[in-house]
Parts: sequence; structure tokens; C-alpha cells
Amino acid sequence: MMRSHQRDRLPPPTISTAHRKKGLEMEEDKSCRVIKEIRHAGAHL
Repeated sequence: MMRSHQRDRLPPPTISTAHRKKGLEMEEDKSCRVIKEIRHAGAHL
């Protein structure tokens, strides 16, 4: 009973992988933006 309960709490793999992929893309976008900002600031110095 406990095992099935734990399994029900986890989202379907398709949704979780999609969310994970979206999260990774967002993280990459964030890091790219930070790098651009740092380069921009470096160019001004």
C-alpha cells in the first residue's frame, strides 16, 4: 500500500522529463544572460 502511494505521488515520466528539460533550458538561458551581462560590464571597464 505504501509503495503504490509513493508511486502515485510522482508525476508521469513524460511530464516530469518535460519539466526537467524546461528547467534546464531556463537555467541555460539564465547563465547565458549572466555571461552576457558580465561581458557587457567588462567591455565598459
